Amino acid sequence: MSATTATDVSKTNSKDLLDLKISINITRDFLTMVELLDTLPDMSKVPYDVTRSLYQAVSKGRDIQTLGKELEGFFGSPKKPAGKPMPVTLRLNPSIKYLRGIRDEQALFMKKTKNGFYYGALWPWTKVPDNITVHLGYCGNKMSNKDFENLEKLAKTRALNENVFNELESGESRVNGISLPSFLQMAELEKMTCSLEVKAGESTGSLYLCNGELIDAATGNLRNRAAAYRIISWDDTEIEILDATEKDQNKINQSLMEILVEALRLRTLRAQQTQPKEIGSEAKPNSVTASAASRRRKSSDAITNDRYDALKEAAQESKSGPWKPILAFGLCTVLLLIVGGKFALHVLEARTHKSNFEQLMAEVNQEEDLMRQHEMLTAYFESSAKSEYSDQVEKEIEAIQSQIEEQDFSILVAEVDQLPVDENYEVIAQELFEGYIDKYPIGLHTAEIQDRLASIPQLIDDVDYKKLEDAVRLDYDNRIEAYLGYLLKHPNGRYKRKVETFISEMSDEYYRLLMQKTVQCDQVQNWDSCLTLCNNFLSYFSRDYRAEEIEYIKWELEDKKAFNKLLAKVSKVGDNYLDAKKILVDYLEQNPDTANIKKIKDDISRLERRISRLSEWEKVAAFRKKKQRI
Repeated sequence: MSATTATDVSKTNSKDLLDLKISINITRDFLTMVELLDTLPDMSKVPYDVTRSLYQAVSKGRDIQTLGKELEGFFGSPKKPAGKPMPVTLRLNPSIKYLRGIRDEQALFMKKTKNGFYYGALWPWTKVPDNITVHLGYCGNKMSNKDFENLEKLAKTRALNENVFNELESGESRVNGISLPSFLQMAELEKMTCSLEVKAGESTGSLYLCNGELIDAATGNLRNRAAAYRIISWDDTEIEILDATEKDQNKINQSLMEILVEALRLRTLRAQQTQPKEIGSEAKPNSVTASAASRRRKSSDAITNDRYDALKEAAQESKSGPWKPILAFGLCTVLLLIVGGKFALHVLEARTHKSNFEQLMAEVNQEEDLMRQHEMLTAYFESSAKSEYSDQVEKEIEAIQSQIEEQDFSILVAEVDQLPVDENYEVIAQELFEGYIDKYPIGLHTAEIQDRLASIPQLIDDVDYKKLEDAVRLDYDNRIEAYLGYLLKHPNGRYKRKVETFISEMSDEYYRLLMQKTVQCDQVQNWDSCLTLCNNFLSYFSRDYRAEEIEYIKWELEDKKAFNKLLAKVSKVGDNYLDAKKILVDYLEQNPDTANIKKIKDDISRLERRISRLSEWEKVAAFRKKKQRI
């Protein structure tokens, strides 16, 4: 794109760039709100929840209106205020599904973005209204799990580059202070559609994005994927965001991560090639000098031969005399005998090789055992001299080796496929596969074996998850144990989120049951069953965001139970007010945080008054008795 066009775009900003700026500004404001909430006193982060909330914490000591003011700076007024029923227009909103419903006493906030909306929810605890769980999250219109994980990572680390915020906020289309790979990853997250002009020194290239995906590239004579590799491998790049072009066909068809890896490889290779080569210590011969020396040697030989040729010819003629024809005939006869003998020997040797080879192949073809065939061919090849059949025998050996390997591979696959997929499967299958690789380290199926080895954990993951389908028919406790057992065995399994959702759904059911039972326990003055429910909840859902609330309910139930026992103990001593007072005082010293402290202190005061009146009465009675004696 021309410089004029780029300037025009930087002034007006494309719609996509404007959308990106707005989205990034909203994201930054969202992260700023998270940081402000973190700095509030008595805010404790919740370490775990299986909803898709990006931030969860428990606020202590604030009412919901005060805490809501902290969220209104980003969200504005709540869409569903606390104490109000859910508006009809929000009942099908995706955030309601993520949060698994909103009760009347809870509040819901929302803020729209181009491709979705942020949400915030405030959940007061049932038993402790001043404790409020805060949920902040994001719902995308077409947001995949991978997209959400990227956004979750950014929200937790608050890692968006401030330089990008500042550059886009300034209204300029040129971005500095951030690497090209980082900008492409951010643009992928923001679903950005535009073109980029990238400069590195004297080099210039163009990248084209559609909904965050890199679809085309060009630099010099390079196009498409090759151009993308080259551009992204550059150092010290300047990025200019230009208006989107009409390009919509994906000519790269590769994930951004794969492109970045290949670009890094090219950068490393280029760095290695630019290193200076070592210079050898020995100098190569001078070709001109060598050529001159050769010419001198040839000239010297020519002079010497010319000088003695006449003498040599005279000496040959004087020695030959009349024996020359006879000697020549004798030499020819001997030569013919030697040549003929060698030819006959060669023919005989060839016939022997052919006969031995044909006999060997006939025996090999009759043998059914591949290992025996291999031994026969190898023995022939190693013991026989090189012949025209050696290459053919060697090829037969290679072919049989391949057949043996294929046979071993088929046996291996059949043996592994017959293994029961249980707790011993991974160990046994791995031993079998590694045994094959030891036998055939560069075999025909080595790569496939490596893939199957790598897929064993996934296979076990699939099988274990399939077993969970049967868990639906189990009773509540065994079902929970099955789900938790899967997460323990596969902490990063493919179905982790699904299983966590199952557990989460059960936690909601369990939580509602517990709330109902606590009322019943209070009515019948028997808290053992409710305490069992609390202990099970904390055991099964120890990382649930309501765990702290359940801890409080458990403490409250234990306190009621202990107080009930205290009253029964006091009742047993009857009118012995001193013993009753001692029991109450001792209990208060051992349980200073009891919720019944006021009632216990009132009872102690009442007992003290009774003890005092009793003491006065005893004094009056003693006085009367003494007076009667007088």
